[in-house]
Amino acid sequence: MSENMVLQALVPQLNGVPYYWTSGNQAEIEFLVEHIDQVIPIEVKSAKRISGGSLASYTNRYNPSLRVRFSMNNLQLNGGLLSIPLPLADWMKKVIAVG
Repeated sequence: MSENMVLQALVPQLNGVPYYWTSGNQAEIEFLVEHIDQVIPIEVKSAKRISGGSLASYTNRYNPSLRVRFSMNNLQLNGGLLSIPLPLADWMKKVIAVG
């Protein structure tokens, strides 16, 4: 349900449809979006618990300068990981521009 909500919020903000990434059965990133000259991986977690290694696996492989995680945690930028509360999904593009 959370992934669908984020998708509905992302589509009007983008010039296209976000992509999906998987490394087989080990890891998956819900959305990949292009912003300016970079590809931003976006992970969606439905609660405050954000465990899982998918975003780390993607980061180890492609080393993106910015990563986004939607969850119920507070807005925060930490080492290239931008945590955005789920209710702010409609504002992602503006939050990225400020961060």
